[in-house]
Amino acid sequence: MVPSPKDASYVGALLSFERAAFHLSFTKAADELGVTPSAISHRIAALEAALHRKLFVREVRSLKLTQEGASLAAGVTEIRDALLRLTAKTTSTDALRVSLGPYFSSSWLMPRLEHFEALHPNIRVELVHATGDPDLRNVDVAIFWSDVDQSPDDSEPLFQMTCTPVARPDLCPKDKFLAGGSPPLHYKDRTAWRDWLDAAGHNTQFADQGDVFEDPHLLFEAAAHGRGIALGLFPFISSLFLTGRLVPVSDHAFPSRHSYLLKVVDPSKAAANLFAEWLRNTVLVASGTDEKVPLGDG
Repeated sequence: MVPSPKDASYVGALLSFERAAFHLSFTKAADELGVTPSAISHRIAALEAALHRKLFVREVRSLKLTQEGASLAAGVTEIRDALLRLTAKTTSTDALRVSLGPYFSSSWLMPRLEHFEALHPNIRVELVHATGDPDLRNVDVAIFWSDVDQSPDDSEPLFQMTCTPVARPDLCPKDKFLAGGSPPLHYKDRTAWRDWLDAAGHNTQFADQGDVFEDPHLLFEAAAHGRGIALGLFPFISSLFLTGRLVPVSDHAFPSRHSYLLKVVDPSKAAANLFAEWLRNTVLVASGTDEKVPLGDG
């Protein structure tokens, strides 16, 4: 009678037989499987009894396969190798550590990360959130905010970013904000506002007033609650426009000299290169679809 696959000992007997056939030794098979040689011998004897076939020729100092045993061993080895490949593909993961700031993470990457993980289920992305300069010692990829003109040679801008003044819809008429009494709101320092005012042909003294925020979330929340006028960076505040919480208060939109930069810290790591390529492609797709918000003719 052929052994039933419902019997838990059936698969175990086949595995014991296949390893004994590979080594031509019950002892070596037992060592590999972590059992005793006696257990291997009993499993194979039970398999032979169920199949009504001799699988081995047992001699005093050697073990040989019969013709039926050799045929069965070849088939079981093929199935065993296929199972090993399948389980390795299912269970193996390649950890990818990505350094990035909390704002980029929550406003842009988090809503899209599921797509990358669906494409690459064997890559486990670990996000390392940090503000300021990235710590490159224990990460594979870094995404950080920097002046594009002063970026490291081995980094690249992810976005072509533009900036324009934004405010709560009822705060001030468009292009009248300089005389409206609402102060500018700043991120990190007053440089961005001074750059924008100079490019737009306005007096840069307007940038000398207003609060400075260390967190961009707080900056745009302050603007949405009418605390002043922020420089909106596109594509990162598109959601606030689409929900009507902020509107442009000028038709002048200028390229930002700052952007999020991408650095592949470990170019030899395949997962790092896959993630970087996915980022580039995702930025291109997003820039052509949901990230576009009309800013006027500036």
